[in-house]
Amino acid sequence: MVAVTAISFLRMHSLVKASESVNHTNMVKENLGKLGWNMTSVESNQRGYLLTRDSSFLNLRAASIVELDRNLTFLDSLIADNPTQVAAAERLRKRLYGRIAALDAMLVTNPPVIDSSLRQKAIEGKRLMDGIRKEIGGMTLVENLLLESRTQNFRRQLIIAPATILILSLIALIILLWSFRRLTRAINNSVNLQNSQRQMSEMIAQKNRELQASNQDMEKQNRNLEKMNEELESFAYIAGHDLQEPLRKIQIFSKRIVESKTSPLSAESAQDFERIERSVKRMQRLINDLLSYSRTSRGEQYFQQTDLNSVIEQVREELADKLAAQHASLIVEKLPTALVIPFQIKQLFTNLIENSLKFSRKDVDPIIQVKFITITGSSNEYAIPLGSGKYYQISIRDNGIGFEEEYSEKIFGVFQRLHGRKEYEGTGIGLSIVKKIAENHFGTVIARARPGEGAEFILFLPAATHD
Repeated sequence: MVAVTAISFLRMHSLVKASESVNHTNMVKENLGKLGWNMTSVESNQRGYLLTRDSSFLNLRAASIVELDRNLTFLDSLIADNPTQVAAAERLRKRLYGRIAALDAMLVTNPPVIDSSLRQKAIEGKRLMDGIRKEIGGMTLVENLLLESRTQNFRRQLIIAPATILILSLIALIILLWSFRRLTRAINNSVNLQNSQRQMSEMIAQKNRELQASNQDMEKQNRNLEKMNEELESFAYIAGHDLQEPLRKIQIFSKRIVESKTSPLSAESAQDFERIERSVKRMQRLINDLLSYSRTSRGEQYFQQTDLNSVIEQVREELADKLAAQHASLIVEKLPTALVIPFQIKQLFTNLIENSLKFSRKDVDPIIQVKFITITGSSNEYAIPLGSGKYYQISIRDNGIGFEEEYSEKIFGVFQRLHGRKEYEGTGIGLSIVKKIAENHFGTVIARARPGEGAEFILFLPAATHD
């Protein structure tokens, strides 16, 4: 019904527009007639003055010229949208003002008798008047054609509008009847649906009971799995500690053999023992990293309000020798106080700073910058799926060798390396520990880098209190 009303309104609006067009044409025609009458009045009043020498004719003549100007201005506003009529009006204006100028010249001459020059001016005036009538006639003809066209359109609108409203009303009635039928059918379907819903509800209740039983079995399996994971973590932790002892003995006895003066080794044997020493150290680093990773996975989550500036200073002191050896600069902005697991967050900063030192460029002093801002998690610039609360965004940026952007996720995997062991030492566990610690703090860490331009690790920690 709204559509019917809207269309009916549009049809009636078209009808009104057609009527306005017809009225506009009639107004143009009427104005053109007034112009002709104004010019005739000017000539008649001037003729009366010449015959009677009565100055009142001159006043009437002047009033007719003023009225002529006013009608010309009104004509311009009426035909402004019709370029052809605008051009014709300009020609008409020139002829009208030319005729008035000729009449003015006759008044200036004003001889007591009509001589040859006055007769010539009268002939010229007649020619101009003929031209004026011709222009008025031409414009009137155009407006008559427009009037005929617009009148036909107006008549069509008069026929179409009622017919359109009638047809649309019939359509609306058909739609209403169809809707009533659909509604009746929908009510019947609703009754059937309610019956089906009751049956479905009974089936769902049965499925829920079965699902509840399955959930209980799954919870039991989860508890068993958690117990197995705890046993595996304990095994890894204990095994890591137990492996340290034989490695230490290998180091001690190797050192004794190498330093023995009673039976000195050959150069080849000494190199073999050096390889043994390097392998033992690599094994020790691997065990220590595995222990660190295991410790971060065992859920020792004792959160404390901790000044991160003091944590960074502790890391700076512990790494002072490495920083000095590589002429490295560690520039730290003021960091916040956050609810964290102190030893884990210290391990995180240590691993990231050591990573920057390890992958520094040759002949370039390392510069490591630590910056901090507070953001809203839902609108972070990296489009990371975080919560809607406040987060601390802490970035650790260096000027090292960097890496390809495609490896920004891979580097956080356990035992993932982008370079050979001979190029850069390491076990491939350090950054996975960083990732695990960030997740333990209900946050995350990402990496951004370019080859030869350094790397940036961005840590996101919730600013809210953990329950």
